[in-house]
Amino acid sequence: MFGGYGRAPGQMNRPEAAKSDRQGNIFVTDLGNHRIQVFTSEGEFLRMWGKEGSGPGEFRKPCGLALDQEGYVYVTEVGNNRIQKFDHEGNFVCMWGKGGRRPGEFGNLHGIIVDASGDLYVADTANHRIQKFSPR
Repeated sequence: MFGGYGRAPGQMNRPEAAKSDRQGNIFVTDLGNHRIQVFTSEGEFLRMWGKEGSGPGEFRKPCGLALDQEGYVYVTEVGNNRIQKFDHEGNFVCMWGKGGRRPGEFGNLHGIIVDASGDLYVADTANHRIQKFSPR
C-alpha cells in the first residue's frame, strides 16, 4: 500500500486510474490534485506533472489514463473535455477535444484504452458513445 491523502508528492486526492508500464512503474491520475503521479511497483514516488488549469500540461480533473506500446501516456479530463498526450517522462506532446456532441467533442470524458494497433477508444459518457482515434 502507498499514497495517502494529501497534496505532497506521493500523496493523492481521489486517484481515478492506474496503469503500469513495461518496467512495472505505476502511473496514477490524481483527480483532486489535478496531476499525474508515477511510482515504482514498490510504491516509491518517482515523479509527477500537471497542475490545475486549461493550458498544455495542465488538468481539470484528470480521470482516464492509457499507455501505448511506444511509452506515450494519454490522459482524459472531465473538466476540460479533452485528451492530452505526453511522453513517458511527462513532457507534453499534443492535445485534442472540447465540449460538445460532434465527432472529436466530448461530454463528461472518462475512460480510455489503447488497442494493439495503437488506436484509442474513449468513453464519452454524457454523449452515450465510444469514440475511436488513430493518433498516428
